[in-house]
Amino acid sequence: MTIEQIKSLLARFYEGQTTPEEERLLADFFRREDVPEDLQEDKQLFLLLAQTSDQEMPQDIAEEITAFVNNLGQTKIQPLIPEDVVSRSGNGGYSSRDRWRHVRASAADISDRPIPRYM
Repeated sequence: MTIEQIKSLLARFYEGQTTPEEERLLADFFRREDVPEDLQEDKQLFLLLAQTSDQEMPQDIAEEITAFVNNLGQTKIQPLIPEDVVSRSGNGGYSSRDRWRHVRASAADISDRPIPRYM
């Protein structure tokens, strides 16, 4: 698979449009030693996902999420994507990496469990 094909698959991955087979192809690619420098952060993400893929979901996670959602109406909600991030790109959107940073931060808000800071 060429680097351009990998980058195209990566873009689809960050948009949530890849199949499990395509995600396996990406994971296999990022296990290699000769990953280009501009894809090193993506490599770190895939290596972390591979490490955590065999972990079980905590039994009480559904209760924690339900409690969090129920408390949303009782507390002031901070925007998921800060205004400075939204206005950073020329088209009014935000980059995939920015989106993942905020997803990671949101997950940390929901859970008391630490989330690795790798991005």
